[in-house]
Amino acid sequence: MQKTRTVTKTEHTVPALAGTPIVLDHVGFTYQAADTPSLDDVSLTVREGEFIVISGPSGAGKTTLARALSGVLVHAYGGDLTGSISIAGKYADEYEDVTDLSRQVGMVFDDADAQLIFTTVEEEILTGLETRGLSADEVAKKLDEIYTITCTGHLKDRAPHALSGGQKQRVAMAAALSRETPILVLDEATSELDKNARRQVYMLLKSLTDRGHSVVLVEHMTGETLGYATRMIRLENGRVVYDGEPVAETFTCPEIPKTSVPGETILSAEHLTHRFGEVLALDDVSLTFAKGEIVAILGENGSGKTTFVKHLNGLLCPDCGHVVLNGEDITGKSVSEIAKTVGLVFQNPDTMLFENTCEREILFGLKNVGNPDPAAARAALVAVGLGGKAHVNPRHLSRGERQRLALACVLAMDQQIVIMDEPTTGLDMQESYEIMRVLTGMRNAGKTILMVTHNPALAEKFSDRIVEMEAGHVTAVRGGA
Repeated sequence: MQKTRTVTKTEHTVPALAGTPIVLDHVGFTYQAADTPSLDDVSLTVREGEFIVISGPSGAGKTTLARALSGVLVHAYGGDLTGSISIAGKYADEYEDVTDLSRQVGMVFDDADAQLIFTTVEEEILTGLETRGLSADEVAKKLDEIYTITCTGHLKDRAPHALSGGQKQRVAMAAALSRETPILVLDEATSELDKNARRQVYMLLKSLTDRGHSVVLVEHMTGETLGYATRMIRLENGRVVYDGEPVAETFTCPEIPKTSVPGETILSAEHLTHRFGEVLALDDVSLTFAKGEIVAILGENGSGKTTFVKHLNGLLCPDCGHVVLNGEDITGKSVSEIAKTVGLVFQNPDTMLFENTCEREILFGLKNVGNPDPAAARAALVAVGLGGKAHVNPRHLSRGERQRLALACVLAMDQQIVIMDEPTTGLDMQESYEIMRVLTGMRNAGKTILMVTHNPALAEKFSDRIVEMEAGHVTAVRGGA
């Protein structure tokens, strides 16, 4: 990846402020091949002991601002940078590399998978502790402390790649905390956590700032941070439009009518059981799904939601039980054959995006089903609010925009069943409503929508039925809206 054009030492007109955690002075940044800047003349100072929450719609520049505040924007991303970034009394470009920066700033990215590289959770956390010159006894004590405050002790021997999205976020945070840096920047680090887990994270971050650490959190659930955060910054179109006391951001969701009733059963899971080693992820789960309904699947992190839906399109095979699609057992069918009927948008959209433009991303799937129609690709982009992004590189989109692009890829395929694993991750209430408007339209057209979510309010308002899971079991099935 090409390095950014950094601001050189000779261009720095004033010294970096000694003792100040972070200072951005008239910072602008435009990614390579992008037409508009992601940051536009942003100036702000992060002080010791502050807990700052950053809000704004998808594409506002929140992730780019987080990268700037951590200094990695200067060292790891291609584009054009103006202005200056100083961290802990030193300009970001004066640090040798990201490793050098990491002694001052811990960063938790919106994609936990990109940070987790070791074979066990314990290795992920130990790596940070072992760089601090602690004795063996101190390392063991700190390790236990981190396990306790991040609720990851029961995962210590698990492979990070085999964890749920929320569990991965906990581990990524634990790894960042292990370095005990004076500054911590988190980009949507709670997006895949349930409400109780998010509250635990906010309490943890508040305790860090009480000890003098500086914390910056990019977050859409801003109302939940009230009482913890000390300052709020809102971005729109790359510019700071609000910087002050934390306030509740509200949105009144318009009604979206359901114009039909669910029809006959199209998909059923019968007595599904699945183990990952000694972990019983699914335990005798049986459910049916009808044509033309939205079903929300709720449960805490690690309850088995994602494991369950991966059985419905053949990505996982059960140890016991089977899945019936349109009256036929899918056992023995290939994933590509099942995908003609069942589409899946992953919890992390980055796992399914690899082309260099949004349009080509959608066309890849259409080619696989023999319909490489650019018009269909563009129509899908318009439907999810990305009509002007056809030729933009997906890696230059925000997390929320990438989520919508992943939905567009499935929407264009015109499958009978669409499974959405956390469809509103990284989206604010307005954007979440737009996604639900699209999904409800698909439901009204007779398609079946399965939606894994941590948002009970969203489930209650838009689903026809709600399935609740806990520890691999279905604990309740009830009506939604």
